[in-house]
Amino acid sequence: YIPLTVVEESSFDHSAQRKSFLLDKYSQEFLPKRERILVIDSAGMGKTTLSRFLFVQSIKTLSTVPIFIELRHLSTEKLIIDYILSELNSLPIEKELKIDRRQILRLLEKGVFTFFMDGYDEIGSTHREQVTRDIKSLTENFPKNKFLITSRPEHALASFPSFQAFRIRSLKKEEAFTLI
Repeated sequence: YIPLTVVEESSFDHSAQRKSFLLDKYSQEFLPKRERILVIDSAGMGKTTLSRFLFVQSIKTLSTVPIFIELRHLSTEKLIIDYILSELNSLPIEKELKIDRRQILRLLEKGVFTFFMDGYDEIGSTHREQVTRDIKSLTENFPKNKFLITSRPEHALASFPSFQAFRIRSLKKEEAFTLI
């Protein structure tokens, strides 16, 4: 992993200094301090790598229960809570320890989760509207949780006005050579 730097998208106040974060670890200043983050950039910039790195780093901190969701796996038939249930209950644990919908909802209310939702732009077009509603419902109904969504630029991302947008800074020449 080559540490990536994310830069805050410009706000309406163009004179304001844009914040940037070198993400070489799970930075408390980036996430969870910023509770709703959009990482928007073009193909190949490292959005998935970044979200997976932050997911693994969050496991190491033991400060949250991270949930990684490849958004292309969601549909009108398989929404976020169903996805969480199927993933958690697919773990090799005792049958009496299986989690049900009610338990997930209680944990969501407590705000124990950090969601890493990768690939908003990869949601199938027939499912996009419903999955977007599901994500919005999750973020609005369970605001104590943390959320990071990655995507290529999309007009539909305007559906998430409470999210703070960031772009990935291009690698410097030395960083690119290190990657190679």
